[in-house]
Amino acid sequence: MNPTQQKAIMDSPWMECECGGVTFTQLIMVKRISKLLSGEARDSILEVPMMKCDSCGKIPEFIHKPWADIPSELKAVSDTPTMPKV
Repeated sequence: MNPTQQKAIMDSPWMECECGGVTFTQLIMVKRISKLLSGEARDSILEVPMMKCDSCGKIPEFIHKPWADIPSELKAVSDTPTMPKV
C-alpha cells in the first residue's frame, strides 16, 4: 500500500450504527437454499456474514439493507443517516 492510499484509509470515517455505536461483533446467519432453486440433489446451506452492534445488539442498516428478509427485530432502524458526515 502506498502512502497516499494509507492516508486515504486513515482519513476515512468510521461506520456507525443507528444507535451511535462504533464497535461490532461478527456473526453468521444461515439460509437454506432449496434444491429446486440450486439444481442440486439436496437443499444446501448458505452462510451469510453479518455484524451486530456491540452497543444495541442490532444489525446496522449498512449491513442489513441488501437483505430485506432479515427479521425486523434484529434490525437497527433510524431516520438518521448511518454514515457520519464528512
